[in-house]
Amino acid sequence: MKKDKKYSLLGLAALLVATLLSTACGTLEIGVETPVDIQADEVEQQPVEDAIEAPTGGAAAVVSVAAWFGHVASAPDGSAYDDQFELLPEGTGIVGLEAASTEIEAELASLRDADGPEEHVHIWGELVCGVDDAGGCRVTVDRLRYGSIMFEPEEISAWEGVITTGSFNGGLSYIFVRNEGGYIIHYSIHSIDEHILSRLEELAGTDALVRVDGVLMTGIPDVNGSRIQAETLEVVGETEAVAGTTPAPVDVYEDWETYTNERYGYSFRYPAIAELSESGVMGFDTASLPEGMTPDAYMEQLSDTYGDNLCVQLDFGLGYVAITPAENADFRYAICGRTGMVAGDLVDLTLDVTIDGQTIQAAGYELIGEGETLDLHNETLVVILENGLRIEFGSMPRTDASYSDYLMKGRDVLLPILASIELMP
Repeated sequence: MKKDKKYSLLGLAALLVATLLSTACGTLEIGVETPVDIQADEVEQQPVEDAIEAPTGGAAAVVSVAAWFGHVASAPDGSAYDDQFELLPEGTGIVGLEAASTEIEAELASLRDADGPEEHVHIWGELVCGVDDAGGCRVTVDRLRYGSIMFEPEEISAWEGVITTGSFNGGLSYIFVRNEGGYIIHYSIHSIDEHILSRLEELAGTDALVRVDGVLMTGIPDVNGSRIQAETLEVVGETEAVAGTTPAPVDVYEDWETYTNERYGYSFRYPAIAELSESGVMGFDTASLPEGMTPDAYMEQLSDTYGDNLCVQLDFGLGYVAITPAENADFRYAICGRTGMVAGDLVDLTLDVTIDGQTIQAAGYELIGEGETLDLHNETLVVILENGLRIEFGSMPRTDASYSDYLMKGRDVLLPILASIELMP
C-alpha cells in the first residue's frame, strides 16, 4: 500500500470469518471466484527458475489471484509504500498490496510483520503488473484468510499447470505449479479418485501441461496451507518440466489450542474454532449396584472416581473425534461417539492414521442409506490403543452436506487432529 494515499473502493469484498456453530446447523460460507486460465506459452515463458523476480513493464493486464500464500511485510526503508506481500516458498517473489475496502485495509495493516498465527496469509484479488509498486506489480486484495479464519472450498475450473512433488510433515505431496501473471504459485493437489491419483504419480516431474477442475481448499495442513481436490484432470500440451521442490515448512498447529486430559493420560491439538465438549458418568448397569447402596449414592461415587472428562468429543466442520479410556470400555458409563443409525447398508472400511507417532489402522464402516446427505450416508472409524484408549472419528450427521463433501473437505481436517494425539508416560 502506498504511503499517505487514499483508497478508492473497487467494490465491497466479503471477508468471512468461519464460525463453527452447532452440529445440526453449522455451516461455513464463502463467495466463489472464477480463476483466469493460464495458456501453455505463458508457462513456457516463465519457468520456475526465472520467476524469483516478478515481471515489470508491459501492458497492465488484470490477472485473478487465488489463495496466494505469504507474509505481509513492511516495505524497505525509504520506499514509497507501507507494505509488500512476500510470497512463499521463499524466492517466489514480492508484490505490492492495495485493499478493495477499508475493512481489508485495516486487516492488512494489522497483519504487517505479524508473528505466530497471523504470520502466514492467503490472499485473493486482482493482479496488475507494470505499475509503480513493490516488484512492479500490485494485488488489489478483496479477500484474505489467516490463522483460524477459514473458508469453504471453492470451485476451480480449467486451471492449467504442471505437476511436481514435494514433502510436507515428512510425507510426499503432489504439487500443482501454476503461472499466475508471471508468478509461479504452488498448491498441493490430491484426489479421492484413484485413477486421478495414479495419473498424478505418472505426470509428476514430466513435461505434461495439465488442466484441472475441482475444488480449492485453504487453511489446511498441506503445502502452502492449500490443496486442490481434483475432480477431472487431462493433459493439454507440453511445457518445461519442473524439478521437485520442498516448500518451506509451515507449522499448521501454531494457532491451535491444546487439550490435556491428565486423568486419562493424553493430549491433542485442535483448531480454536472447533467445539470441544467433556462429559462424565451418565449411567450404570443396575446389576453392578453394590448391595446396600442407593443409585444416587453409587452415581456420586462413580462420578468422583471417573471425573467429568470420561468422554471428550471434538466437533469440527463436517467431522468429529470422540475419545474415551479403557475404564469406559463398551460405553459402560458413558456413550462416547456416534449414537443412533438409520437404515442402510454397512460397508467395511479401514484407514491408516497416525496417532502418537505411530501408523495405526482404523476400522469401521460406511453407512449407505437412502440419500446422500450425511445423516443418511456417513462413516464411522475406530482405533483402540494398547492402553485401551478408544478413539472414534467420522462424519457428522448433517443434512446440509453430502458424503462426497465430507470426503473432500471433512476427513482430511480430522487427520492432523489425530496425528497430534500424544500419550503421557
